Amino acid sequence: SKVLISFLGTAQPQERQYRTAKYHFQDGTEIESSFVAFALKRYYDIDRLILIGTVKSMWEEVYRTFAKPVDEDYYIRLSDHCLSSDHTSELFLPEIETLEDGLGENSKVVLIKYGLTAEEIRQNSEIILLIEKYLNQDDELFVDITHSFRSLPLYLMNTLVYLQNVSKKKIKVSHITYGMLDVSEEMGYTPVVELNEVMTMNEWITGAYSFKEYGNAYRISELLQDSEARSRLVKFSDLMNLNHLSGIEKQHQELAALKNRAYDSSLAEMLVNPIVQTFIETFNTKTHSEFQLNLAQWHFQHKNYSSAYIAMIECVVTYICETNNVAWG
Repeated sequence: SKVLISFLGTAQPQERQYRTAKYHFQDGTEIESSFVAFALKRYYDIDRLILIGTVKSMWEEVYRTFAKPVDEDYYIRLSDHCLSSDHTSELFLPEIETLEDGLGENSKVVLIKYGLTAEEIRQNSEIILLIEKYLNQDDELFVDITHSFRSLPLYLMNTLVYLQNVSKKKIKVSHITYGMLDVSEEMGYTPVVELNEVMTMNEWITGAYSFKEYGNAYRISELLQDSEARSRLVKFSDLMNLNHLSGIEKQHQELAALKNRAYDSSLAEMLVNPIVQTFIETFNTKTHSEFQLNLAQWHFQHKNYSSAYIAMIECVVTYICETNNVAWG
């Protein structure tokens, strides 16, 4: 299902509401609302909401906007509670199930601390990471950071990286959006901009780390548009995983063809070329035994101890063959 994660801030005490904005999407669609989450829910046809905020956030206005029909008595109780809350209050809202039902079936309200101390920051980080328990297998995730505050987007980005790379639920992060309220007066509407490039950059960084530390370029190859580069990197990774010594030596020579390659992505050039250069320099040797020794050292440094042992044994055998002019291959 489609799940929207959005933050809820706190308006000025004398107002206790967000001003209405015309949220403008890239295809020209405009949806007027005081909450960007409401506009996103309509535009993307969202199934479930997960709203994150403090106990002083405008939960009563969220309830009034989303719930149909509105229970005025509950609205007043919720409003009184939020207005009287502050940074010392417990993470509690009265009859929170009523609020969640108003947001839509299986929607959730996640309460966090203000993040004023290191301990509160740690608690917030754990709370946001636990959002995974509200998600189901193969959910499509939409994330909005318009009304987030302080360091909350950092926590959420770490959670998204976790969901895409560690979680077994195979969550797909479909859209990351930000409603640019700061340009509303200038533009006459509030642009909803896509920040998906942030996750793309994380994918590149994760792939580059795997390539550099483990010789595993599979993630990098999936991101590359260059078919020749993809093929060379996948073959190199296959041989590294098999610890195929002669194959690695031959493929290492072919990696030189990727040195200083011009890619269609600046991220690819920034991340791939330096790592390729490192492998070329590490394994640039004059003899087969020296290559195997360097490979054994590389495996040992990266804690691939069984591969390091095999390469070292082969290095000794190859060195004896070379010094006695005996064919080693």
